[in-house]
Amino acid sequence: MLEISQKLLCFLFLASFASGIAMGGVYDLLSLSRLVLGFSSDQKHPRTLAGSRKKIFTALGRCLLFAEDLCFVLLCGICLLLLLYFINDGVFRFWAPMGLCCGFFVYRVTLGRLIISISERLVKLIHRLLKGLLSCLLLPIRWILGVGFKCVIAPLMRWRVQKAADRRIVKTDQQVLKFKQRAGQLLGMDIQEHTE
Repeated sequence: MLEISQKLLCFLFLASFASGIAMGGVYDLLSLSRLVLGFSSDQKHPRTLAGSRKKIFTALGRCLLFAEDLCFVLLCGICLLLLLYFINDGVFRFWAPMGLCCGFFVYRVTLGRLIISISERLVKLIHRLLKGLLSCLLLPIRWILGVGFKCVIAPLMRWRVQKAADRRIVKTDQQVLKFKQRAGQLLGMDIQEHTE
C-alpha cells in the first residue's frame, strides 16, 4: 500500500482548488462567445427574435452550448489528469476532483457572477458602439441611395406609371370608339359625326 504525506494531499487539494478557479475563468471565456453572438447567459437564443428565426437561433444556441460544454469537460479532464500526473505521480486521489469542483463552485458563486454581469454589460456596450459606428459609416451610403432614389428612380417610376396609364387610356378610348361604331351600325346612326 502506498503511503502519502498529509502535506502532499493538502498541496494536491490546493492545486486542484486553484485549477478549479482557473477552470471557472475558462468557462466564463467560453460563455463569452455566446454573449458576443447575442445570446444571454441564461438563455439559448437571442432575446429580440421571434418566429422561425427564434427556432433557428434556439437550435444554434443549443449546439453552441453543447460544443462549449464538451470542450470544457474535455479541458477539465485534461487538467485533472495533468494535476494527478505531475503532483501525485499519476495516482488517483479523491482530493483532486473534489478540489477542482470546490474551486469551480467557489469561483462561480463569487467572482464568476461579477465577471458575467460585467461581461454582459461590456458586450452590450460594444454592440451599441459597433451599431452606432456602423450606422455612422453607412449614413453617407444611405444618403446617396436616398437622393438617388428621389432624384432618379422615383421620377423614372412615375414616368413609367404615367406612360402605362396613358396607354390604357388610349386603348380604352379606342375600344369605346369601336363599341360606339358597332352600336351605331346596328342602330343605323353615324356615330363618328357625334364623337368629333
